Amino acid sequence: MKDCGLESIPEFLFLQFKLELLYLSHNSLKGRFPYWLLQNNVGLEILNLMNNSFNGQLEIGAKILPSMTYLNLARNHFEGDLPFSTGDDCKLIALDLSRNNFSGEVQERLLSNCISLSYVRLSHNNFHGQIALFNLTQITDLELNDNQFEGTLSSLLTNFSHQSYGPEVIHLSNNRLHGEIPHWMGNFTGLNYLNLRDNLFQGQISYQLLSTRIEYLDLSYNSFSGFLPSCFNGNSLRQINLQGNRFSGSIPKALLNISTLNALDLSDNELSGTILNKSVENLSGLRVLLLRGNYFNGFIPNWLCQLNNVNLLDLSRNSFSGSILHCLYNLSFGREGGPLYGFAWLIL
Repeated sequence: MKDCGLESIPEFLFLQFKLELLYLSHNSLKGRFPYWLLQNNVGLEILNLMNNSFNGQLEIGAKILPSMTYLNLARNHFEGDLPFSTGDDCKLIALDLSRNNFSGEVQERLLSNCISLSYVRLSHNNFHGQIALFNLTQITDLELNDNQFEGTLSSLLTNFSHQSYGPEVIHLSNNRLHGEIPHWMGNFTGLNYLNLRDNLFQGQISYQLLSTRIEYLDLSYNSFSGFLPSCFNGNSLRQINLQGNRFSGSIPKALLNISTLNALDLSDNELSGTILNKSVENLSGLRVLLLRGNYFNGFIPNWLCQLNNVNLLDLSRNSFSGSILHCLYNLSFGREGGPLYGFAWLIL
């Protein structure tokens, strides 16, 4: 019964006692959480109340979660702490509590018995304090972004340190996490998406991290420093965002040899030197190149004119010398029919 415009729970559900699956998402339901649904249907395995207007605090005990494998309460107005316990025989595989007004700390006992948990989404709430994923070694999708979590990646992912596969998605942006990226994350062969944007991380990036099959990497607005890795086997990377850090040195050749790359943001760092004058056969798919706010000098390289698919090119706030390449005026910047008059996407 999803997306049916419901403003109240249908009365016939009060008479159901053997439900195993219930979708009430994308409606206009409001009020307190319907505890009676769980009490009347102890065999309920899947419950989706996403995108409604339920409110108040949530108090779910282990006795009414004996069979639940999928629980989605995202995009409501729940608030307060999370005082529910899953019990010793937790069967949860997916839990989504995102985009609510939950607060407080996420206690270890909350999920420590859910050893089969694969998908955890607590993003866009007001959680704070440290969190550790004890016993949750099956997680493939971890989204804790837009909270106030503290601590380090080593403590958060402590049980993954000896794994070779690891999570596929790690989204931790907009928190208060700090420390360095542990070297063993470079062993996560399954890692596809890593977003640590807007935290307090520091240290260097290891070449091992960029040698995984990762496609999306966002480390922007932290305090990472040092040289960019000069040697790695990144043949899957599609988007790299390193904006707003303290990286120094020049752009390594390896970074300009990633054939899959379509967006590269190195703006607002401390990079310097000249930009390599090279063939761009490997960068033919590049659509976004942002180098503003660094210390690059010398001539603008000719190969930039070969970026036929580029939509946005920003070289501003550097120390380039010489004249602007005339060929840049011939770039279409993603529009069919020739050059873009006014160069709205070319920023020098």
